[in-house]
Amino acid sequence: MPDYLENVQEPKTYAVCAYITWIGWFCAFFLRNKNSEFTTHHVNQALVINILSILGGIISRYAFLGQTISTIIDALILVVWVLGILSAVRGNTKPIPVISDIKIIQ
Repeated sequence: MPDYLENVQEPKTYAVCAYITWIGWFCAFFLRNKNSEFTTHHVNQALVINILSILGGIISRYAFLGQTISTIIDALILVVWVLGILSAVRGNTKPIPVISDIKIIQ
């Protein structure tokens, strides 16, 4: 593969990996180019989605209407997760609604 294609594919690979499990997120976080705004954007969004997923699980376990809340939260997280992966595959840094304002990784 020519070098110029490798340079374009690498950030996309890390961005997509960030959305796939915590292991993928850690790999993307530590292996990414720190100067790549594209990869940093997607690593940040994936982290926010993962944290929201954990919080949703905790809320659904201890909330009065746990099963209903859990179903709604899981559906919303699935939609946001798919939007994030599609954005990474397309090479966009289009912010995902609701979570785009949360910046954990600068």
